[in-house]
Amino acid sequence: EVGGSLCLRSVYIHHHHMPLAWENPEAVEEALGEINRPDNTSGWLLVAYTGPDSVALTAKGSGSVDEFLPFLKDDEMQYVLMRVGGIAKDAKNKNEKVTGTRDVFIAWVGPEVGIIEKGKKKSHLGDLKAVLKPFHAELLATGKKEFTEETVKDRSAGLSGSHEIE
Repeated sequence: EVGGSLCLRSVYIHHHHMPLAWENPEAVEEALGEINRPDNTSGWLLVAYTGPDSVALTAKGSGSVDEFLPFLKDDEMQYVLMRVGGIAKDAKNKNEKVTGTRDVFIAWVGPEVGIIEKGKKKSHLGDLKAVLKPFHAELLATGKKEFTEETVKDRSAGLSGSHEIE
């Protein structure tokens, strides 16, 4: 009898979305503030899981893709918010190029992450995006071969056909 009800309870917990817990929210806020400084044309932060339903800021930097790529693990899902600079804006005067920045949210799904884990953690995307903002574009990355700043710029453009980096 008792065993039965316990079993039901664990199944219930398993299939319902647990809110995501942030282990170091102050550090996340600080890193976001650094990226969002108006004079910044680059910068990134990386969020990784510390438990099934908890995440933490695990790295940050002032550079670009080549700085955070080594932190991305093949068997993990991680999340990056990065700023890319050198984005051409529509200049009123055709002779001058006004460059801007674009903030991009990237969900990294390592090539060795299993289907069940992918499914479980997909439900966290809303919670993650509610904190790691603002961003102008969203990408999914599943491999490192094409993962460069250039690819991020191209795929994060509004009219890009693909929003995935394989």
